[in-house]
Amino acid sequence: MFLLILVTIILLAAFLRVHNLDGLPPALYHDEAVNGLDAHRLLETGRPAVFYPRNGGREPLHIYFQALALLLLGHRAWSLRVLSALVGTLTVPLLYRLARELFRSQGQRAGLIGLLAAAVLALTFWHVHFSRLTFRALYLLPLAITALWLFWRGWQRRRFRLFLGSGLALGLSLYTYLPARLLPLMLASFILAQLTAGWWRNGRQWRPLLQTPLLKGSLVTAVLSLLVMAPLGLYFLTHPTAFAQRSGDVSILNTAAATGQPALALLGQNVLRVARMFVDEGDLNLRHNLPGRPALDPLAALGFWAGLLVALRRLRQPPFLLLCLWLLFMLLPTLLAFEAPHFLRAIGALPPVAILVAVGLAWLGEKLFPPGRVNDSLRLAGILAVVTLVIGTLTTTDYFQRWAHAPALADKFDLPEYTLAQRVLALSEREDVAVPLRLYSDPPFLFYLEPTFQQVAPVESWPAGRPVSLVYEHLDTAQTLVLFHRRPPTSGVIYVPPPLDFQTMAALSAAATISAQRVLDESGQPVGWEMANAAMAMPRLSTASHALEENFAGEIGLVGYTLSPEYVQPGQPVQLVLYWQRRADINADYRVFIHLVTAAYDKIAQQDAEPLAGVFPTSLWPAGEVIADPYTFVVPGDAVPGKYRFDVGLYRPVTGRRLPLLNGAGKAVGDHLLLGAITVGTVLPAATPAVTSNATFGEPPLIRLLGYDLQTAQAKRGGALTLDLYWQALATVPVDYTVFVHLLDESGAIVSQRDVMPADGRSPTSLWFAGETVRDPHQLQLPAGLPAGTYRLLVGLYRPASGERLVAQDSQGNEFPDRALLLAPVDIAP
Repeated sequence: MFLLILVTIILLAAFLRVHNLDGLPPALYHDEAVNGLDAHRLLETGRPAVFYPRNGGREPLHIYFQALALLLLGHRAWSLRVLSALVGTLTVPLLYRLARELFRSQGQRAGLIGLLAAAVLALTFWHVHFSRLTFRALYLLPLAITALWLFWRGWQRRRFRLFLGSGLALGLSLYTYLPARLLPLMLASFILAQLTAGWWRNGRQWRPLLQTPLLKGSLVTAVLSLLVMAPLGLYFLTHPTAFAQRSGDVSILNTAAATGQPALALLGQNVLRVARMFVDEGDLNLRHNLPGRPALDPLAALGFWAGLLVALRRLRQPPFLLLCLWLLFMLLPTLLAFEAPHFLRAIGALPPVAILVAVGLAWLGEKLFPPGRVNDSLRLAGILAVVTLVIGTLTTTDYFQRWAHAPALADKFDLPEYTLAQRVLALSEREDVAVPLRLYSDPPFLFYLEPTFQQVAPVESWPAGRPVSLVYEHLDTAQTLVLFHRRPPTSGVIYVPPPLDFQTMAALSAAATISAQRVLDESGQPVGWEMANAAMAMPRLSTASHALEENFAGEIGLVGYTLSPEYVQPGQPVQLVLYWQRRADINADYRVFIHLVTAAYDKIAQQDAEPLAGVFPTSLWPAGEVIADPYTFVVPGDAVPGKYRFDVGLYRPVTGRRLPLLNGAGKAVGDHLLLGAITVGTVLPAATPAVTSNATFGEPPLIRLLGYDLQTAQAKRGGALTLDLYWQALATVPVDYTVFVHLLDESGAIVSQRDVMPADGRSPTSLWFAGETVRDPHQLQLPAGLPAGTYRLLVGLYRPASGERLVAQDSQGNEFPDRALLLAPVDIAP
């Protein structure tokens, strides 16, 4: 009878998990698509990773299984989700075996608890929902249940080979989801409690305990689990930031630091919220739950609290102690993080919750229908029938009707990206298509296109005015376009050209607002736009406007960059295109860091990203090809007018270790490179200087002094003398020179001076463009005791490191004395 009921429960579980799985949820959410992309890449490269650092870092086991599902079932969302449905369904009989084993000493009652636990897990909304998604967290449950089942069975029956299986499952669980790291701590706490109880019973003698099956078996489990998790452990030892990155990001300690609230107060609030998830209010995130729906329906919640009460009253009994510890440790991930209650982070608590519900319902059934008055089989059938009817009906209604028709569901599961991807696939059968790089790099969009467009190629050139269709969600002047070209039935090619200039992009955006048609999803909701026959003048940018020969770690070369525009106002965008080239085998997916810095190296903006927004990782770059990699910066609105540069480099995403920049001899000379510059604000003079000059500085001449304005209205003792110098760069200036302005008396002694880089350091000479004019204001303070009379100003430039002055010459090439230009006399009033 038990077997027939269990099979029925498993079939119900399977139905709830696979019914309409191809349409609900409506599409892949971002995190699901990232997993699918990594699985697809694993099939392409054949190189499994022990840890996947993208998207906050993920353990690899689910990606291995998803790669297998894609291989066997094809590249589509259903292939990934049917695997989750299978894992969720198989967890149900595993929980039955564990629950029955825990209460084996109670005879037929153990079977009742096992069946009730299986039914609760099979039918509860919480588990049904996550069994239809492709999150790695789901894989934690069967492995945790198996590890504890084999451990308990090995302990109770003294079969050490079962401890081997427990260690294997426990070690594998660490490859599933971050909360699995708490399982060994939970099991160790349970073992320590049992050993302590045995020590107390044996007259506080430790020696007899050393021979117990529990201790021996625990050591076997621990050793094997350590061996299994060793590759992941070694990875964390060499990449320590990966171990705690995600848990640190969501910790309530961060919330406490950001809000100023005490961490203990936040913890208290979380305890209340997590308790309420079993009463009246659950997770508010539509991706995790019907917003606000409690984790359990009223009947299951009643059973849970009754079961928890029974467990606490019988805490000295090992099964109840294990369940309480299991529940506590698996709730810690949501108790210690923001957004509590968070059903995904708390998913590890589902098995002990289901068993406690079963314990509570069995206890309530016995109170309502005491043994002896009602046939045991009849009571069992009645309880299971009520549980199945109530929980199953509520779950079916809440999931397939209420949750499925939630207004925000399409956006929460990135249905617009799916719809636009399908439109691109349809259009590309007969014409070329373009989309913004921002849309193409979105994982949900990219996942659906990867099987068809498998080759990514930097474009050498593109025929100007070629008609294509443009598909997009949003379009603005700061986007790069990606081109799709194929001739069915062959797979297509993706061209990622350098970005269009701002003027072309602005013209295209204006045309799109006039001639674009809406793209609608299956329900008729608008999700984007389609512009047919868009004549796009793609740039022929096979070379960069600024050529370079930089070498990062001998693996990647930076062969140039393009910067547009070079003059910009605060609040406006600037586009930097980096031109990379693979020089050697690259086995890692590096990230690029770009800092927009002032002349004093103060950072005012920053971007850290994978090249080409992650769609063409460095490990896949073809040898020798130049990759145009665009980035758009918006200059902060409060940026001070002056010159700014871009500080650029590469680093490993998990360790944060930067790649060294090598010189021609292969020696490291740093780990970053300054590029640029851009000029923020108005720097060109409003008028020509009052006094002209043709003096030049440097040999050969690098800088010309076009002239100066001298204001002497306040030139009196204790006042100030204002001088504006107008410089012009004659060529690229390799050094940041310092300007000196000296006020000399009749004997040639310095009575006041100012030594500073041009524009108070905001416009260093190394950032000047050839032909650029720079206004350089100076104000000299005059000593209070300065005698009245005639003085002279001496101006020049020097290297700040050595103090060596640049050669100063007149228009005929004659050198000035002291390598400095003597300006007009200045009369100082008393």
